[in-house]
Amino acid sequence: MDGIIAGIGPRMIVDPELSLAWHDHPEPERGSISDLVRSAAARSPDVPALIGPAGTMTYGELIARADHMRAALIARGARRGDLIAVLSGRDLDLPALLLGVLDAGCGYVPIAPHYPRAFTESVLAAAQPSLIVVAAGMSQQFGPEWQNRVIMTDAITRAGTAPPPAARASDTAYVIFTSGSTGRPKGVVVRHENVTRLMVSPSYATIDSRSIALALSPPSFDAAVFDLWPFLAAGARVVLHPDAPPTPDSIAELVRRHGVTTAFITTGVFNRTAEDRPDALAGVEVLTGGERGSAEAARRILDARASAVVHCYGPTETAVFTTTARFTPASSPSEPFPIGRPVAGTACYVLDPDQRPVAFGTEGELWIGGEAVATGYLGDVQLTRERFRPDPFRPGALMYRSGDGVCMQRDGSLVFLERLDEQLKIRGHRVEPGAIARHLEAIDDVRGAIVLAAELSPGDVRLHAFVTTSATHGLTEAQLRSQLQADLPAAMVPSRIVIVPSFPLSANGKIDREALLSRLRADASSEIAFDDPNEAAVAALFTSILKLAPAGAADDFFDLGGDSLLAMRLLGQLRAQLGWHGTLQDLYTDATVRGIARRLADAAAMPFEAGVL
Repeated sequence: MDGIIAGIGPRMIVDPELSLAWHDHPEPERGSISDLVRSAAARSPDVPALIGPAGTMTYGELIARADHMRAALIARGARRGDLIAVLSGRDLDLPALLLGVLDAGCGYVPIAPHYPRAFTESVLAAAQPSLIVVAAGMSQQFGPEWQNRVIMTDAITRAGTAPPPAARASDTAYVIFTSGSTGRPKGVVVRHENVTRLMVSPSYATIDSRSIALALSPPSFDAAVFDLWPFLAAGARVVLHPDAPPTPDSIAELVRRHGVTTAFITTGVFNRTAEDRPDALAGVEVLTGGERGSAEAARRILDARASAVVHCYGPTETAVFTTTARFTPASSPSEPFPIGRPVAGTACYVLDPDQRPVAFGTEGELWIGGEAVATGYLGDVQLTRERFRPDPFRPGALMYRSGDGVCMQRDGSLVFLERLDEQLKIRGHRVEPGAIARHLEAIDDVRGAIVLAAELSPGDVRLHAFVTTSATHGLTEAQLRSQLQADLPAAMVPSRIVIVPSFPLSANGKIDREALLSRLRADASSEIAFDDPNEAAVAALFTSILKLAPAGAADDFFDLGGDSLLAMRLLGQLRAQLGWHGTLQDLYTDATVRGIARRLADAAAMPFEAGVL
């Protein structure tokens, strides 16, 4: 291309006039994920590779366990190109299971243990895996028709041999399922070569044999790809967080105990850590992404002596990271918080609706090219054609339509502006509100449903549903929520489901979404009268923490949008303001306003009763 200038960085190229940026990879021939991990293991077989609550696994033990897995798969009939579902938590055995699948020339389909049975069965129906690997102790969240494909990991023995590892760079490495606009999950097919661009000569983070990484992501979330493979290819150590959701305190403890040097943390957890315990990440190079980031949160983490904050952006369709922006205490970020420049092996184009490049500083849609671009959507040719188009700047290649509105600076750095379609990131998970609305509309007596995202407090985006029902039946929010919880992952269940008589219309006859959100904001600030003083006090804490007032004593903290991190904050406030020393397990048992108020009353009565006795 005539006129293109270089000099932004090694192999970084930016057009001098238009919003086009390329970052060629310094090593185009990299092999497979398996090749890179096995090479590291051969160099240091006795070095610890994985550290978890159950112990430590060396590189030699990792390879041996992966070999057993490969042999078991092939003995059960797995063939090159098959998909293998893996139902496992974040435990010591997981990387070996995944590596064994890759070594067999197959692709893995990670399934989270917390998925509802209906969602798990939807994933299995779409993926049609030849086998299903189930970790020891995991419940089998699927019907009997799948039982003949199950391999339990505790039944995998040392017996048996298999052909040598057979993975190639062009093979499918994994399929990760995200929310689909039809109401069914859609599977993104990712190849080894998409991932290895992050594993070889990484310039976006400091990764070498001295690194100690903290793995926080569930295997069904594509950030888990970064948690494992780049570090295992470098001969580094990976510390596995227990399967429970991470909190600022649990992160701080693992960082302190193991000397963690690098960690990827989703935006929600990062923001909470910045607010509640920014020193938890002192000395750590922190990568963060998944939702719109906060420069203020990054500054807090850097002020608490993190070595760096790397703001990351990337759809699942472009294999984890597309762009990154690095900040240090000497170069802290300001708003707008940039998402950075393309990582090696990636191209970014900011285009207008006719797919023409826009000028620097002008909003356009981000299209992504290069080695990052995945194969497409499993079994969905039409959607693949819509989102994956021929790359006009690199003949013979594809580019992916992100649906994100961005603008590019002259140095090739991108700033995220807005989502151009309905897809959202909620707590790091890809969510399509339309898919949730269709699930609601499938419920008997629901006439219509609209699902919107609302930011009731800075950086805290949650889903809220508005539903109209038939006049002859009195559906309740609790009933609707219960049905969604049976079918959908927690990230797709709205914080509040508001039943309305009808949807308000704007002057042009369209549904007035802003009017619905205005009602929601009014409800969030309204107060309900509670006869019981303990219920009133608990409700006030709910409102303070969730920025959403409970509608009654039966409202549950987690149903209103609370998570484990907010629950820890609630426990702290209950202890400081009301003197109740409860635990997280207490809240998981009963997190309603009434249930917590009852515990407060019981705790207050205990000293009196003890005195009588």
